[in-house]
Amino acid sequence: MNKSGPPMSRAELDGILSELNLSQSDAARMLRVSVRTVRRWARNPQAMYGPAKVALRSWVKCHRNGLDWGDVVGGRRLCESIGLTWVPPPPSETARHYQSNK
Repeated sequence: MNKSGPPMSRAELDGILSELNLSQSDAARMLRVSVRTVRRWARNPQAMYGPAKVALRSWVKCHRNGLDWGDVVGGRRLCESIGLTWVPPPPSETARHYQSNK
């Protein structure tokens, strides 16, 4: 096992996207990859590279603990603590995400 953890299974990827209420397009935008890449990962999650696995697993942990990955903790955004650049979603997407998760 490497620093990014064990390979991601199809069930884990599907579960994370579902729990975060993210479409493959949403995930692609947030991970800064193409939708085609996310679709390839959906067919074969073991092909997913380390930073994407770390990001998805971290985002779902934040979500389960009531934190947004853009939240600031200890002077740093949570996403920055795992080496990602925080890009705020457009207001309409933020509203859609939080309204659907209430």
